[in-house]
Amino acid sequence: GAARAPGVDHVPRRPHAPRTGWITMILLTGGAGFIGSHLSESLLERGHEVWALDDLSTGRVENLRTFETSPNFRFLEGNVMDPALVTGLVAQCDQARQQL
Repeated sequence: GAARAPGVDHVPRRPHAPRTGWITMILLTGGAGFIGSHLSESLLERGHEVWALDDLSTGRVENLRTFETSPNFRFLEGNVMDPALVTGLVAQCDQARQQL
């Protein structure tokens, strides 16, 4: 589901539940865009955990409908220009990718 990510005090935290196997946690900026949503879907199909950050200036929540309920997916509405937000999210990730 969608979560607003307004700043450092509201940076979502990655759950610390034990995991089986290796799951790469990926932060994808521009994740609600055409390319970003397809990349998100592909990464999820490969078993990765994906957090998609997008300010919806050109991306659309509708692009996420086919996989938005996946337990390994989280949409965060926020701006990549917010350094506190991005720093807090990147610190929890194994990889960060940017889609324009």
